[in-house]
Amino acid sequence: MRPPGTSTATAALLLMCGTAAFAPGSVSRLSPWPCDGKFRCRLSVKRQRRNGGRRKPQIRDDRGAPWGSGDAPPTRTRRAWTRIERCGAPSPDPPLDVCTVEIVDTDWWAINKNPYGARLWPPSLAIARFLAPHLSNGRMCRRQHVLELGCGTGLISIAAAGCGASVLATDVSPAALSLAREGWTETRKRPGTLDGAMAAMYFDLTSRVPLPLPPAHDDEEGGSPRCVVVASAVLYESTLAEAVARRVFEACEKGAYFILGDDDTSNREGGAERFEAELAQLENENGVSLRRSCSHEIVQHESFGWTEKRVRILHINPPPHISLEQG
Repeated sequence: MRPPGTSTATAALLLMCGTAAFAPGSVSRLSPWPCDGKFRCRLSVKRQRRNGGRRKPQIRDDRGAPWGSGDAPPTRTRRAWTRIERCGAPSPDPPLDVCTVEIVDTDWWAINKNPYGARLWPPSLAIARFLAPHLSNGRMCRRQHVLELGCGTGLISIAAAGCGASVLATDVSPAALSLAREGWTETRKRPGTLDGAMAAMYFDLTSRVPLPLPPAHDDEEGGSPRCVVVASAVLYESTLAEAVARRVFEACEKGAYFILGDDDTSNREGGAERFEAELAQLENENGVSLRRSCSHEIVQHESFGWTEKRVRILHINPPPHISLEQG
């Protein structure tokens, strides 16, 4: 049974990708991506007119339940603010203050099978700090598309959208999607946020559903990649690590630039080794060699008690004009 008011084609897309969490007046019915200057959503404009110019209430998440089907909502969350430097020469942009929301309800953590997206992890901060200057100083166009897999609290997605990117944050957890949307809503209230856009959507990266990449265009600004795909702290299980490797290969094969953040959680089940082995096997089977670069960072954040968190950032298929030096 398809949702009321949707065509057969639209219903098929929703079944394949999961229902996107978006405000109907701002996102195309046929694409989970937020609208920008290139992709006008005429269908959604018509729908808004039919509603007398008023937007319908935002869909709360992919399945209609903000904290997961059958799960009790958490009783305690906390908001934390992180300052991200943009340093966009020649006209420097002011720092961006990003809000992230975590679940600190210990009872909620105890009854959930996969609660890890309800907290912020150090690699996310390292990736956000790397991306922000590149989105702000013209090395990537202002409307660069960014797709985050396993967004969790959404720090990377929110920071990228705050720097003007068109962002699609995805996760398998309805709770994580709710946290990411709340963080974006709060961040937009602060002065200095640019006119980026962010949508949140259910997506299982271990499934066989293709990545929800944006359409390829011949007029990309300044040789920017089709999309920047990011993932952070997702190698903590061996089977998940193998799935991430397949997604990396899929994205790069379609012209994307993949940024993967990792920390010591990948040592639990040998996730880092399984990831490298699976990716190498895919390269050998297809006769290709993906260009890659690796950097190591030390992340500190007083609000989260991080005095010296070591993370690794892996850049796969980076554009030649992108400097991989921090800042």
